[in-house]
Amino acid sequence: MPNADFQIFNHAPDGILVVNKNGIITRANPKVEEIFQYKKEELISQRVEILVPDEFKKKHPSQVKSFFDNPGPRGMGSGLNISGQRKDGSLIAVDIALSPLGDDVMAIIRDVSLERKNTEELKRSNDELSQFAYIASHDLQEPLRKIRSFLTLLFEGIKTNLTEEEVLYINKIDNSADRMQTLINDLLTFSRVRTNQESFKLESLNDLLLEVIDIFELKIRECDASLDIGSLPDIMVDGKQIKQLFQNLIGNALNYRKKDEAPRIKIFASLENKSQNQNVEIHFQDNCIGFEQKYADKIFDVFKRLHKRNEYEGTGIGLAICKKIVERHNGSLRVVSELGKGSDFIITLPLKQMQI
Repeated sequence: MPNADFQIFNHAPDGILVVNKNGIITRANPKVEEIFQYKKEELISQRVEILVPDEFKKKHPSQVKSFFDNPGPRGMGSGLNISGQRKDGSLIAVDIALSPLGDDVMAIIRDVSLERKNTEELKRSNDELSQFAYIASHDLQEPLRKIRSFLTLLFEGIKTNLTEEEVLYINKIDNSADRMQTLINDLLTFSRVRTNQESFKLESLNDLLLEVIDIFELKIRECDASLDIGSLPDIMVDGKQIKQLFQNLIGNALNYRKKDEAPRIKIFASLENKSQNQNVEIHFQDNCIGFEQKYADKIFDVFKRLHKRNEYEGTGIGLAICKKIVERHNGSLRVVSELGKGSDFIITLPLKQMQI
């Protein structure tokens, strides 16, 4: 081996293992020793199964044979949860890339145990946070209901003796309780995107959209809004969540309308091809107040508002719910907007989903 290659082999940040067609280890670099806690002398001339977990040792020789029968490179990040077995019998999470090397195969082995642990901990943390939000919001419902009920009883009993200023204070309390109720409901909806999932099934997006529009019938009339709806495809979705998505986007357009111009909302779909995966883009375009494009990512954050509460309704959770729903459908949500000229919310969803 040339000196330069030898240096790369010995100082590579990943383990490098060379195995012949009989499954025998012929070379191992120092990183392999570190990962598996064997000395090089203990590995050379041994079958590669010495590094394979006990439950897979019997199957592995046939997998080695299969590779040599049809050799070809396999990159890292193949999505497989691969484990290796150390000298002491403990298991370690690894990622492996394979590449033919003459009559042998070279395996590049990366220790991903910390990375996988962090991913699992993050998922567990997110699950716990969603569960906490659901429980906390749910438990707040009853005391809030009592506050509003007793406030109503109190007001009805003493309203004739109240001054104008005292009536104003009671109305402020009632308005605050109403806002708290809306906030709790939105938090529950946000947490339920994960906890109340339904299986994907073939749904007509147009039918789901029409159901949502029916909910807004009165408000659409009140603000003289018009909707231009194009043909949307039938795709595999969680229908309940997609209705929530459409409801939030239409509600957002109606809420942030201009004071001197009736809302105009255009909803249509277009297809796009990325490699062999076909997606559908669903556009929700409006002529409302819009915002500066620099805020395009921030508006999907929880509790993020670009306007004061006394200017426009809302809790700052609606668009965060939208993003969470779209991501659960393996899609993406983005917005193109211009201050004073409206916004275009673009939902990208795969036409084909795995049945879950």
